[in-house]
Amino acid sequence: MKKGDYYYVDIAGIAAKNLDDFFHVEVSTSASGVIASIDYCALSYACKQLKDGEEGDLRDVVRALVLYNQAANAYLQG
Repeated sequence: MKKGDYYYVDIAGIAAKNLDDFFHVEVSTSASGVIASIDYCALSYACKQLKDGEEGDLRDVVRALVLYNQAANAYLQG
């Protein structure tokens, strides 16, 4: 989908246990074929923000998202 000058992929309904599952996304045009290819998961953005040393509320939100995924995985493993 396109919003302004940017294109984005909207993947809805990702369960808490699947936030760390990767999706393969390719951007292409009918004229030139594949422009870019990336493997990305819902936690990719969270990891980037933590690695970059993000501070404040955003850091807290992405940490909570990571902990939520870890708790869901631990719960389902038993």
